[in-house]
Amino acid sequence: MDRVATAPGPASPAICLGELLIDMVPEPPGVPLESVEAFRPAVGGAPANVAAGLARLGNPSRFVGKVGDDAFGRKAVRVLAGTGVQVDRIQVTSKSRTCLAFVSLTHAGERDFLFYREPGADTLLTREELDQEGLRNAPIFHHGSISLISEPSRTATLAALEWAWEGGALISYDPNLREHLWPGPQAAHRWLREPLGRAHLLKVSAEELAFLMASGETFEPARRPLEPMEAAEAAERLAEQYPNLLAVVVTFGARGAAVRTRWGWSFVPPFQVQAVDTTGAGDAFVAGLLHWIWRAARRQGLTPRAMAAAFDRNQWYGAVRFAQGVGALAVTRYGAIPSLPTLREVASFLAQEGEMELL
Repeated sequence: MDRVATAPGPASPAICLGELLIDMVPEPPGVPLESVEAFRPAVGGAPANVAAGLARLGNPSRFVGKVGDDAFGRKAVRVLAGTGVQVDRIQVTSKSRTCLAFVSLTHAGERDFLFYREPGADTLLTREELDQEGLRNAPIFHHGSISLISEPSRTATLAALEWAWEGGALISYDPNLREHLWPGPQAAHRWLREPLGRAHLLKVSAEELAFLMASGETFEPARRPLEPMEAAEAAERLAEQYPNLLAVVVTFGARGAAVRTRWGWSFVPPFQVQAVDTTGAGDAFVAGLLHWIWRAARRQGLTPRAMAAAFDRNQWYGAVRFAQGVGALAVTRYGAIPSLPTLREVASFLAQEGEMELL
């Protein structure tokens, strides 16, 4: 029988829904996956990382998902709770095991994944296990795409999205494409686009944006990342197709990021740091982006959704620049959750960079 992991926490947190898993990190890094001699388990999963990132920055956050009734599942819940995330809506099941993701790191910190999840416990989350009232009261709802790959987690994700939308939450979506987990590119393309009608904030890499914008009867997705000007055109087309999108944020790795809003396209240069591990960098970025919006909302007495709708060009630039600061700190450390910085660490970093106005 499935059960809830722990007791409930404070009210009105941001809610992040999706996978909570174990990243098997190579030691030492810098070799192909088949050449790794040892792995170190580290708690991860993109939406879980965002929840932890928000908590580390001082925001109430709750993670919704499912893990196996096994040692790795217990470790994942314990580590996530240790960051300050509310874990009362994490379900525990004996029907499947907690997913493992073996990660190979190059010397530049780039990643290659091999997943063991057939099926993973995270895919077994059901609509009936969701807290509808909590979702309707959430100020922010963030999710990814891994929970859309199969049932019953697909139906659960879309139901949670609908309830959070109806309750007035700011909806944040990171497609986080892992194409080899899908039955094929057509299925991935269809379901990655499914939540866009309800999204207010979309964070995508240049590669993911190319995939989202692919079309054609045989569906031959673009196999290279978009250059900034190509991405600007693609983001504009996407915003025209999905009018609820307040911002499309495109990341270009070490080259920086850009944001498309009703004010147009703004490129935001990166911070220059020495990257050792990019695992979770995009999730740290999302946490920083949501923190910036939520902080501004609290100062103005608005909901995050209303605040994001009222942002001008300079505020969006500042949000992305702050998010880059959070992501920059994360890539200088190993692991996903262990690399997530506190607000004090971000403030110190921004002060050193001469960017105190971002605080």
